[in-house]
Amino acid sequence: MAREGGGMRLRAMGVGDVLDETFRLYRRHFSSFVLVMAVVAVPVAVFSTALNLGLGLGGLQGRLESGRDLAPALVVGGLLVLVGGIGYLLSSGAAVQLASDAIHGRPLDVRAAYRVAFGRLRSLYLATLLTSLATGLLLITCIGIPFAVYFGIGWSVTYPTIVLEPLGCVAAMRRSSGLIGGHRWRVLGIVVLISLLVGILVSLPSGIVGALTGVLTTVAPAPGSLIAAQVVNGIMSALGQALFGSVIWITVTILYYELRVRKEAFDLEQLAERAEALPPPPFYEP
Repeated sequence: MAREGGGMRLRAMGVGDVLDETFRLYRRHFSSFVLVMAVVAVPVAVFSTALNLGLGLGGLQGRLESGRDLAPALVVGGLLVLVGGIGYLLSSGAAVQLASDAIHGRPLDVRAAYRVAFGRLRSLYLATLLTSLATGLLLITCIGIPFAVYFGIGWSVTYPTIVLEPLGCVAAMRRSSGLIGGHRWRVLGIVVLISLLVGILVSLPSGIVGALTGVLTTVAPAPGSLIAAQVVNGIMSALGQALFGSVIWITVTILYYELRVRKEAFDLEQLAERAEALPPPPFYEP
């Protein structure tokens, strides 16, 4: 649990302001945001690496290349997708809850954030399924690409509406579209910028180590070098996700509140809550 105070003053913000506030909150609550992602990223990386190593050591990869033993590969792939998907939803929901607590200046509790995310897991899953299907079906046709972008941006703050209000998946998607209406281009710019930045930061550790191990195993191959490379790549992938995976959810949560400020004067609610939390002034008798 972290008790860094201060919170964030909610207001209408430009693109630069949103990004500045994102990294200010991230730095202030660094340990909590790293921990909330590491809780899932590390076990998933260990599980994935162990399965890949099991395939290699058991000689299954060679048999798959010749077209045999396809069923075990499908089972392994299904397990990886299932475990990784559930972990992604839980860590994303927990990161949104932590970001909300940081914005309001409340204590950050990773365990409590995961309890909230677990309670919203069904709605998070259904919302992810519906938005992915809708945008995916639109993207497969050239004429549907602009509509996929339009609706996809409209659903950008669906996770915060599920976690923080809380709403079911369809109501949350409608709520997100309503909040983003009239601000799509600005939200698109913010989402694209932060997604590119986080993608680079997350993949940087594993990319550097992967390149180095690839060169080493090519120049000076040694027994077990491929296994060592897989283990190291798994560790670095988990490290990148743990360090930077929460950043995009901080941005999305700030956007959710910033849009509420613009459309619902939520900053006045925040000021009223803080005023109620202050101790009463001392009473002086004449």
